[in-house]
Amino acid sequence: MLAVLRYLQVWHGYTFRFDLMGGYQREDKRPIRRPVEENFVGDSDWELVWGASATYNKHLGSYLELLIDGTVMAMRDYIDHRFMIGLSLGF
Repeated sequence: MLAVLRYLQVWHGYTFRFDLMGGYQREDKRPIRRPVEENFVGDSDWELVWGASATYNKHLGSYLELLIDGTVMAMRDYIDHRFMIGLSLGF
């Protein structure tokens, strides 16, 4: 279960989106090393998860577009993050 609160702004030549996410997740037990072993880590209880995401898109002239995107998600045992920047040429 995940809820998303989104702010979106679209204007001449650019788009900005910001998301706040929160909710609960459940993962099954995972084996430590090999599946034949009976040692498992974790349990299958629901845990709190939260995150934030932002994307900025800007047109640079007629054919070029700039993209900046970032996401952070805090899960049960780790924090997952991603950052991306790029240029797109359309013709």
